[in-house]
Amino acid sequence: MVLQALTKVAKRERYRIVIPVPRDIVKDSAFPFAPNEEVVLRIDVRGGRLIVEKAPPGAASEVPRKRRGERG
Repeated sequence: MVLQALTKVAKRERYRIVIPVPRDIVKDSAFPFAPNEEVVLRIDVRGGRLIVEKAPPGAASEVPRKRRGERG
């Protein structure tokens, strides 16, 4: 079982980044996500962490999303 791996934050667009999940983590039986599954991202300011959790059912309709090029 792989519990941690090192990766880098990659810039893709002006205001978008990607954090690739290494293959060993994805292939681990404990990896909780499926391809294209919606997740919720939270920033723990005190702990300095990015938290990724499974989105609850119906969460997509509750989370405001901006379209490409939209400001504000």
